[in-house]
Amino acid sequence: MGVDEHADLVGDSYVVAWTPNDELSRRSDYVIGVRVGGYPDETGWSLRYACTRSFVRGRGEGAEAVGLRDMALQLLFDGCEPVEVLREFSRIPAWRKTRLASGHWALIPGRWDEWNPHNDPATDEYWECAD
Repeated sequence: MGVDEHADLVGDSYVVAWTPNDELSRRSDYVIGVRVGGYPDETGWSLRYACTRSFVRGRGEGAEAVGLRDMALQLLFDGCEPVEVLREFSRIPAWRKTRLASGHWALIPGRWDEWNPHNDPATDEYWECAD
């Protein structure tokens, strides 16, 4: 059973599942790519991927955002398509509010599938109606 890529995450936890795009993975039966879904995985969708990591929402001020940022970078290093990482991570509320070290937003407010680290950090008013 697949994950609805447009569905909101519900509950306190979620799982990121991925399979690196490398020679070994391409020879396996795993799905290459990344998906985000609810945790626990009650339907078994994440079993189609080689790796999983679960997160608990809102644990520690900024810790979730930092962990997600680091994981997104690792997934890119693993060969996951940037547009797929952005699409899947955009379903995570903490990711949609992540700022880069410079203070700029990681994504364009209100357009969660568009990575733009150079947008104006003065756009805070978008966040009042974006979620």
